[in-house]
Amino acid sequence: MALDRIKSLFGGNKAENTNDSKIIKRGGEGKSGGGGRGNAGSRSGGGNRSGGGRGGSNRASGGSVGGARGARSSNSARSGKVPPVTPVSPSRARLERRANDEKIIKTIKLIFTTIIVLAAAGLALSLFLYIYKPAVATVGGSGVAQYEFTYQLMMAQNYSSGYSLPETLGQQAMDMAAEAKILETVAKERGIALTAEDRETINEQLDYIDQMSASGMSGVNARAAGDEYMRSTYGVSRSQFRKIMEAEILMTNLYSMEFDQLTVPEEDALLYYEMDIGSYEEATVRHILFFYEGPDIEAPREQEESERLALEMVERIAAGEDMAELVHEYSEDGDLSNDGIYIITRATGFEQGFLDWTFDGARNVGDVGICETSYGYHVMRLEDMQVMPFEEVMEDIIGDIKAEQVEYQTETWKNDPRFQVQINQRVFDSVVQQILGSY
Repeated sequence: MALDRIKSLFGGNKAENTNDSKIIKRGGEGKSGGGGRGNAGSRSGGGNRSGGGRGGSNRASGGSVGGARGARSSNSARSGKVPPVTPVSPSRARLERRANDEKIIKTIKLIFTTIIVLAAAGLALSLFLYIYKPAVATVGGSGVAQYEFTYQLMMAQNYSSGYSLPETLGQQAMDMAAEAKILETVAKERGIALTAEDRETINEQLDYIDQMSASGMSGVNARAAGDEYMRSTYGVSRSQFRKIMEAEILMTNLYSMEFDQLTVPEEDALLYYEMDIGSYEEATVRHILFFYEGPDIEAPREQEESERLALEMVERIAAGEDMAELVHEYSEDGDLSNDGIYIITRATGFEQGFLDWTFDGARNVGDVGICETSYGYHVMRLEDMQVMPFEEVMEDIIGDIKAEQVEYQTETWKNDPRFQVQINQRVFDSVVQQILGSY
């Protein structure tokens, strides 16, 4: 029976295996020895159970695994035969395979779990770095976000002459961003908050940007067009642009609150008027414009030709020709409905060359001459000059005084030690380089 089990474990009845045939032969020898199960190593009075009875296996230095475990099997040692393998029961083999399989599965699970954890950690880190961007500067306890600085930087670039150095624009943008952060902080400290009307104003402004951006383009989503406009013009997303508008409204409301709380006595306004009487002169001038070709103007003539035409027109007016008729015949101004007449003060938004000619201290009513602006040459005649009465301008003067006081208060806040500006130079340089290029 034992032999049959051994055969079934090591190849059935196949006798071709050399080791199996040797095992069978040794088993036969064991049976022939005096009715015992081997010929060496007596176990008791008559029953012999030699190592050969179980195959005569020597583990190390000739010790047999048989009935007498301590005896040497000299025949096996001298023969040089390969020791047989001790059989393992099928149930134990299955248990060992199952244990090994479980170890492999656990190892695979551990590897996959590690990979998933590392991937999740990397994704979380990437998301964190994408969302969290270090501040360009700190103003007091508040940070100037990169998008806030980018907005101011692109605004400075858009309104620059084109010749400003990147570091100059960067400093201008930093000054504006810091001032905005200071005023926003003060507004919140004063308890100023956005109203429903303020939020509606923001929504209307965003809608206007969307519609304007998609104007003239069929099949274009207005919101997507607005998003692209804000990104390309201001360097910010829609949500960032909304935050910037919210902060600007808070600053406007702070300015209004400070303005409304101020009072200016009438005698102070009168003194202000008398000290700056020239600012309240009101002039009436008539002009004829001759364009000339320039960077922003397309015209059929060069500068010299335009100047020659203007000087000729001065001679014709001095000779007595009606200037109002000449305006309609020759002037290239876009609006001639007023016969070339403008009523202006020094505060009027005309080009400086136009204002300088009009308010020259030696100018008299009736004077005719020419001045040059970016549009071309103007033939000018002073029709009238009046000083506006104090009563007409008193409210404007009071507003000017209050505005100056609010501006002074703003400078006081900016110089407050608690609002000290600390620039992160590395981030500052990185954003400036990204927007304006290397410097």
